[in-house]
Amino acid sequence: MNSYLLAFDYIGVVLFAATGALSASRRALDILGFVFFAILTGIGGGTVRDVVLGVEVFWVGQPTYLVACSFTALVLFFTAHLIEYRYRALQWLDAAAVALFAVLGAQKGLILTGSPSVAILMGTMTATLGGIQPSNRCTRIWFSWGIRVVHPDTGDVVVVMTNG
Repeated sequence: MNSYLLAFDYIGVVLFAATGALSASRRALDILGFVFFAILTGIGGGTVRDVVLGVEVFWVGQPTYLVACSFTALVLFFTAHLIEYRYRALQWLDAAAVALFAVLGAQKGLILTGSPSVAILMGTMTATLGGIQPSNRCTRIWFSWGIRVVHPDTGDVVVVMTNG
């Protein structure tokens, strides 16, 4: 991948990770929730795209994407309260990431298959499947025995065992 495309790829991952972390902030999740949603949104769409295309998932060969998502989550965990209009910031970051990943996902689909229709589908999947997951309705439910249920707006339920 060209160096400028790689830079745009990392920028997009960080933008989507920031939207996930800001969603976690709006719901007052803990640091684990910030990291979880930052990683889910940062690499979610590209992961689905690569699985559908039958190629190695991009972050498996380059785990620095996970580090970038985690670092973004940690920074926002400690600084999100300083952002006065978090929802507006969330919307702008999400829009920028969707635009960027629509192009990058379409490019990868076109390079791998040569089909314009597959490229359009891959661009759409890459742009929407990552950012849509925790968007505005991620919620949490705590139980006294240490089970946390996180319910993103996609209908998935993630159960995380905690220590009390």
